[in-house]
Amino acid sequence: MIETRTQNPPSLNDLASATGLSRTYFSYVFREITGMRLQDYLIQTRLNKAKDLLSDSCLEIKQIGYETGFKDSSHFCRTFKKKTGVSPTDWRLRKTKK
Repeated sequence: MIETRTQNPPSLNDLASATGLSRTYFSYVFREITGMRLQDYLIQTRLNKAKDLLSDSCLEIKQIGYETGFKDSSHFCRTFKKKTGVSPTDWRLRKTKK
């Protein structure tokens, strides 16, 4: 559900309900299995999709941010740089040079 809905990701309630678990227990099990909190996993999934789009498409940075669920392009750019160490533009330039 998370990977297919990056633009509008499922909530904790949606995921817990789909699995038949309580929110608290779902969060616990999710962290045990993935090693990370749900929110961190959602961000990582969005950024992985953004990396693919930056490498394989001609979409503008703000369009990629929107496609990956960020409502604000500056928030997308800040989050991308914080998690990857480079801006989306620099990521694209590095990947297109290879």
